[in-house]
Amino acid sequence: MSNRIGPVAKKLKNDKTLERGQWDEKVGDDENVCVVKWIDTKAVTMLSTCSGSAPADTCKRWCIKEKRKIDVARPEAVRNYNTSMGRIDLCDRLIAYYRSATRTRKWTVRTFCHFLDLVVVNCWIMYTRCCTEENVQRKDMLGLLQYRLNLVKAMMKYSGGKVEPNFLIPGSIFCPSTSPSTRSSLTAASEGLQCTDDPPTKKHRLVVPQPQLEIRLNSVDHLPRFVDSKSASKCRHPTCSSRSRTMCVKCNMYIYVLKNNCFESYHTNKNFGPR
Repeated sequence: MSNRIGPVAKKLKNDKTLERGQWDEKVGDDENVCVVKWIDTKAVTMLSTCSGSAPADTCKRWCIKEKRKIDVARPEAVRNYNTSMGRIDLCDRLIAYYRSATRTRKWTVRTFCHFLDLVVVNCWIMYTRCCTEENVQRKDMLGLLQYRLNLVKAMMKYSGGKVEPNFLIPGSIFCPSTSPSTRSSLTAASEGLQCTDDPPTKKHRLVVPQPQLEIRLNSVDHLPRFVDSKSASKCRHPTCSSRSRTMCVKCNMYIYVLKNNCFESYHTNKNFGPR
């Protein structure tokens, strides 16, 4: 801090002359910058352009000698810092949970990855606020890890086009789960991808879950492909009961092409649930 405030540090009172809860203050000649040294357990020096020492208040601090919390006077600059730093500490803590791994010392790459993590964390915080406004229970909201995984998987399949912000539409990758069985980010149903950890048995065919809503409706690279299989699969459009050997390349879903325009309806209608 001394290298930031320059010669002003020498004008402040020495730490030994100040007791706990006392402070010393210096204001610049232009009255735009204020330096406050406050004694807590150790000396705390604050440099501020918006607040100084007044109006002061009191805060609770633990006293080792008395073995209890006591009231300690605190300048306004420290109070404002403590009030605002709570959200910054929360943001830093969330970023540290799942920080992007980089094996380079280039500051440009590290800075880019940091701001990328910062954007994802801020978006997740806004997502939780939207869920709170919609009266969604906390247990039904996506966790930060699940939110990041769903976001990455949607971006891996997204290759252009316009995506609507369908944060709370059923089927969206950001929509809260509606039951405990769909809350886990590791299940195939909540991720929209086929789980290959446990191979299907010979008697039962593994049902591939529906893709995320943003992928199904983005109108990019949804091409039909004929699959030469022994038996046809049931059309995944909810209103169709036919069987088809035509699959959407991007969605990995069997869709009947010739009847009732199932292929077109499947990629334009967002009002039907998974099947």
